[in-house]
Amino acid sequence: MNRYILGSFLAALAFFIWGFLYWAANPATKTIIHTSPDDAAAGVMLKQMFPKDGMYTVPGMALDQETMTKRHEEGPIATVHIQHAGEPTMGPQFFVVAIAQCWVATLLLMFLLVRASPAVLASYGRRVWFVTLVGVVITVVGDFAFPIYWEQPWPVYLFNAGYIISSMV
Repeated sequence: MNRYILGSFLAALAFFIWGFLYWAANPATKTIIHTSPDDAAAGVMLKQMFPKDGMYTVPGMALDQETMTKRHEEGPIATVHIQHAGEPTMGPQFFVVAIAQCWVATLLLMFLLVRASPAVLASYGRRVWFVTLVGVVITVVGDFAFPIYWEQPWPVYLFNAGYIISSMV
């Protein structure tokens, strides 16, 4: 049991470090996540237009069907996630929660590997294929829902799909 806990924790650290390299040290990130020309003005406007913390859609979902259809066809279409209060950029709490998330993911993968058929996992290559396939399923079911249902930009989610699937390897 101890080897599973230690192994999954070491895998979680590798997962976390890979996430940093993929998202923070990768110059491709700047090509898919854009920056406003004036963050201060955008912040003021966001606080005025979206008064409570949470998720908003433009056009709003509370509109009548005819108005929503018209505005949806004319654009713009947006999903805004807003948190009014600031917080430290990657403070200690961020790292604790992020590593905990990675650890839960690696514990779940370990559980799947332990429970899977020995024939399926007879070799290292088959185990890599198995967890990579888990990453593909997570991506298709989870990430691809955002551009399909919420009109989120495909490049962001395709880039994240690369991260999820490569993390499994």
